[in-house]
Amino acid sequence: MRQHAFKVLLFVVGLLAFALFVFNSREANSSTINNNNPPPNNPSNQHVNIVEHNVERNVTVSTQPTPQIPHAYRTYKTNKELCDKKLQEIENSDRSQYIFEFSKELDMLLTYIRCGVPFAIIRAGDGEYALTEGKPWSKGPDNVDFNNDHWGWKGGDGKLVSQLRLALGENSPNFYIALPCEDWADAVNHFFAKLVKQPTRYISYATVFINRNYQTFKKFLLDELIPGNMESSNIALIINEHAKVSSLTWAKDVFLLPNDGMDWFEIEGDRTVKYFTTIARNTNGTTFLFSGGPMAKVLVWHMWNTNKNNQYIDLGSASDEIVKGMQTRPFTDPNSMFGKHFCQRYRRDDDNRLQLKRG
Repeated sequence: MRQHAFKVLLFVVGLLAFALFVFNSREANSSTINNNNPPPNNPSNQHVNIVEHNVERNVTVSTQPTPQIPHAYRTYKTNKELCDKKLQEIENSDRSQYIFEFSKELDMLLTYIRCGVPFAIIRAGDGEYALTEGKPWSKGPDNVDFNNDHWGWKGGDGKLVSQLRLALGENSPNFYIALPCEDWADAVNHFFAKLVKQPTRYISYATVFINRNYQTFKKFLLDELIPGNMESSNIALIINEHAKVSSLTWAKDVFLLPNDGMDWFEIEGDRTVKYFTTIARNTNGTTFLFSGGPMAKVLVWHMWNTNKNNQYIDLGSASDEIVKGMQTRPFTDPNSMFGKHFCQRYRRDDDNRLQLKRG
């Protein structure tokens, strides 16, 4: 009897060991890109979805180029003549001398998206100004960015700070650096003097998607991008982990970035860049929409320099109402001070200073 019981026990132990082996094998093979997951003992492992997460809990990285901008739901898709006309109007304008009027600047960027023009845009505001000057960015309750996005920085140099400076210094065609309005000329002049190399042609407004332009931009998202479905969409979201993922089925892929991207990047920056540049390298004709603080700007820069056949757009808080399902900034109210605010036309002059367009 004892011998029989012992054999049964061995059989049960064997079954459990086999089940554990199968489970671990499946776990080991679940990553789309091998060796890019955060190490199991990393204290930030709760952010593992930074490298693999979409609405179906897996990431599909195609090894075959996709057709150039196959947006079945885009208004300009079947009208090449209209696209050519709009793009020619931009080319024939004075845009290379001065940034467009606020609403027209947004229209230019929306034309690029609709017509499948590969481009990238990163926005620099007060947080980026502080970081590139080596100053701390408060994690305290009075910081609106912390309250909404929960990132901060101790000050001084760091891996992400160094790469942010390089991103702002990018000078390739179709890479737009979006800077503050003329009412913060000191910051614009700082960026021109110390970091930004792009001519006026590739300078834009950091608030181009928000403030007085927000209602127009929101309508574009709701009417033109979101109506796509998983089969026809080639929109990929690289956004903050507070996103309401269940409502984002219109996106092809959703990648979540950790709240405190500054500290995360110090530990996992190299792997994170490798992961996203691999995605960019294996994808053509995709519109990547970003909302992830300073880390988003660095990822845009790396992905653009990996493959310039996509669109990489740093939306920031302009996407919050859609991807988080909540209003996080006062510009969402068109009657507020921010909802009415707009930038005046300016350019980069020969002395690397902001010059307003007169008349």
